[in-house]
Amino acid sequence: MEEKVFLEKKDKPIEKALAVSLGKAYGFYEKILEITCQFHRDWVYTKSGGWMLKIHDRKKAMLYLIPLKHQLKVSMTLRESERTALLEDKGLSDLHDRIENAKRFVEGFALQFLIGNSSDYGLFEKLILKVITLRS
Repeated sequence: MEEKVFLEKKDKPIEKALAVSLGKAYGFYEKILEITCQFHRDWVYTKSGGWMLKIHDRKKAMLYLIPLKHQLKVSMTLRESERTALLEDKGLSDLHDRIENAKRFVEGFALQFLIGNSSDYGLFEKLILKVITLRS
């Protein structure tokens, strides 16, 4: 179950508070930051969702990291060309249904991942590495 943290504007996340809130998922947070190190990062606040970390290339968001209690939610949008390429990638066959059924928005196809263990993270990591390659 998702339990949001950092809902108050005055409670902008700091590393120590993130580590406590995320628990074991903090290591996955660090890995995502490492993988996406070439992109810019900004903490953004919304009244409906609280604080989230936007990882972007100054033009478009790569993904949003939303800290939860003992989990991390990752929200991202695939461009049409990325979606097509990812669906053709046999190495991502375990994600094809999810990619194919992603809801379409003006920005692209929305995907979300809840990361709380190695299995959850492994699926996401395979995808994000491919997306980074496509955007490079």
